[in-house]
Amino acid sequence: RKMLSRAFRNRFLEVHVDDIPLDELTEMITKRCNVAPSRAERIVGVMRELHLRRQRSNVFAGRAAFLTPRDLFRWAERAAAGDTDSYTEVAREGYVLLAEGLRREED
Repeated sequence: RKMLSRAFRNRFLEVHVDDIPLDELTEMITKRCNVAPSRAERIVGVMRELHLRRQRSNVFAGRAAFLTPRDLFRWAERAAAGDTDSYTEVAREGYVLLAEGLRREED
């Protein structure tokens, strides 16, 4: 994204937040989205694994990643709303969510 000008940014209070610990993120997903803890752990595990792999396109790299905690909440909400309890369906929803954020075909 394009950086905002200093004059514009001075009109607001900027708050910088550290990364959320994975165990707290798992608990937040479990409580907010009403999913099983094991399912929340798998969702957070996927995020952790993607951050570790850091593909050459940097799609999943660090804080600038396209997979954010907000995306994890969306993924868990989709999984909770699904008709099946299958991990395959949860994985499919995660794939669809990731694909929505890609900008290049090779990613």
